[in-house]
Amino acid sequence: MIKSQNPDLVICGPAFNAGRYGVACGTVAAAVKKELNLPVLTGMYKENPGADMFKKEVYVVSTKNSAAGMRDAVKKMTYKVTLVNGEECEFAYNIVFINPFVAANAAGIRIFGNGVGVNTGATMPQVLVKDNEGAAIYSYVTNALALSSKAIDTYKLNAGMVSVEYAFVEEGDWTLLKNNMSANSELKVDAATGEVTWKNEGSHLNRDYRLTVMATVTFEDLSVVKCAIPVTLTENAIQ
Repeated sequence: MIKSQNPDLVICGPAFNAGRYGVACGTVAAAVKKELNLPVLTGMYKENPGADMFKKEVYVVSTKNSAAGMRDAVKKMTYKVTLVNGEECEFAYNIVFINPFVAANAAGIRIFGNGVGVNTGATMPQVLVKDNEGAAIYSYVTNALALSSKAIDTYKLNAGMVSVEYAFVEEGDWTLLKNNMSANSELKVDAATGEVTWKNEGSHLNRDYRLTVMATVTFEDLSVVKCAIPVTLTENAIQ
């Protein structure tokens, strides 16, 4: 991703005193320096764990401990080049915040829409978060979502730092179905578990309805990733 932008310099942060963000900034900066041989710079509070971890590998500018020090930090995170004739050239740059994690494409689930009574489907197994190198970070393993070894060892995450909330995207077929279902029918998703429930009490679907459940995965002080999970209520029974 970074290589495709053809940068002259890569600036990561500032992370201030957010520990996981500091480690992520240092990890990315060190990788860019090693793999792309580009000048790199990051900024964080002196007590951020990332500062001590990466101070021997990349330039780390000292910042205040919170985003209240953003203006001061950005002023410090500049660079200049001295030409052979002694002339100094200062360079401007654009700050681009890159999310270290991305959502993988979900295959989705299918539920028989014309099945009378309660019909359910699980969206949790569809959640998959990767880093920008394509390595799994958070995925469904043995009946639960779990962090990968890379998430724990490299990004210093633990289970208490991750939360997931599920909700329907309320547009398109979701709106049509909600407006036209029978009085006692019900469509919902459990915000904590991601289980979709379609309670059909007299509704008749004359086609497939294509819905989306959005799983919002929050990694404390580091990243928010939205995983779009297709949910299809089918007209015909599922074979």
